[in-house]
Amino acid sequence: MATIDIHCHPGLKTWLFNSNFETDHPTLSKDFLPTDMVVDYPKMVQGEVDVILSSVYLPESSLIKEVDPSKFVKELLNLLFNVDKKAENNSSPNQPFEQTLEFINHFENKIELAQQKNCNVCIARNFTEMENLLEEKKKVILHSIEGAHSLGRAIDGNTPDYFDNINKLFNRGVCLITLAHFYENDIVAPVIGMPPSVIKKLKLSGERDSSLGLTPVGEEVVKHMLDIGMIIDLTHCTRKARDKVFEINNNRGAKKRPLVFTHVGFWGIFDHPMNPDKEEINKIKDCNGTVGIIFYNYYLMGKEEDDPLTPIIDFNPEPGIKYIFDTIDKIHNITGTYDNISIGSDLDGFTDPPDDLYNLARFKFLKEKLIEKYEPDDVGKILGDNMLRVLRSGWGNNNQQEVKTI
Repeated sequence: MATIDIHCHPGLKTWLFNSNFETDHPTLSKDFLPTDMVVDYPKMVQGEVDVILSSVYLPESSLIKEVDPSKFVKELLNLLFNVDKKAENNSSPNQPFEQTLEFINHFENKIELAQQKNCNVCIARNFTEMENLLEEKKKVILHSIEGAHSLGRAIDGNTPDYFDNINKLFNRGVCLITLAHFYENDIVAPVIGMPPSVIKKLKLSGERDSSLGLTPVGEEVVKHMLDIGMIIDLTHCTRKARDKVFEINNNRGAKKRPLVFTHVGFWGIFDHPMNPDKEEINKIKDCNGTVGIIFYNYYLMGKEEDDPLTPIIDFNPEPGIKYIFDTIDKIHNITGTYDNISIGSDLDGFTDPPDDLYNLARFKFLKEKLIEKYEPDDVGKILGDNMLRVLRSGWGNNNQQEVKTI
């Protein structure tokens, strides 16, 4: 049984802070402390996690523009994050894509450094390679992308070659793209993707247009991703966009691919537009996909801690195991099976994790609690087997190793 975290962000911490993957970083706070790195090689070992989908998130230009525009805040962001270099640059249509490649290169260099420090970890670039590495008892990292702005943006009537950029990412080993994130991109429109306390603290807009969905080019991008075998993550997309992706996939008939939500809760517990509802859960079942349950109490049950942005002393601890189990049980009640449930922690994604699941090492604790409550076969499905099935049928095409690029 392989244990897989289907959505986390160690690369983001290496990109912004130049953190090293082989270092056992101390978890200074069980709440949200931006500079903590809670996914690293020692914690993969301690948590008995075999595979992580390390999600590349290039901080969106709109986020940097919208954050409190005071000179002090801008200078602080530059000091902490070097945003002039590390956030999305829209100087040309292809520049965000080039930055994404630079991000991937930077993270791969960190993995090479970890290997030089005797860490038994490798990046897999296709499903067969991943299987072989797991057979060799190696820890495995898979690349994924969060936000299709990483494919580039249309500027003054000039557009990037979205399809060639997807092919290049596929050839680098990217297995999955989360189409949406915080702001609209050329492919899709998002729901609001932050909890109220963060929106208020950063003085952001809490409004998104739910009437928007996939753009015309977005529909073609989805078809291309399904053709070559790059898994589509529906997290952060509007309901209209999600419905269209399901429709496009269903129109493939026998060639339908598994679709996923990598880091969400469930609408029936907390009615947030990011969370899939009963109908969507059944659609995920119908395409043999999976739903990754997030380590974030706000999306699990609609409750935030008093102030997750001032976290050094936590007077009101909020565990999350119960809410994760509630979500598992709700999905199981809908589908009648545990075949469509996974774990997508979103750790290191600038989130406020539950106080009992504050870093990747806590996957071992999660496993122990799952074993107490569920049958061993079902625990295996939730922790990894379901995502292995998705990767087997959704990533590539008959063990396809490469697609053509311009």
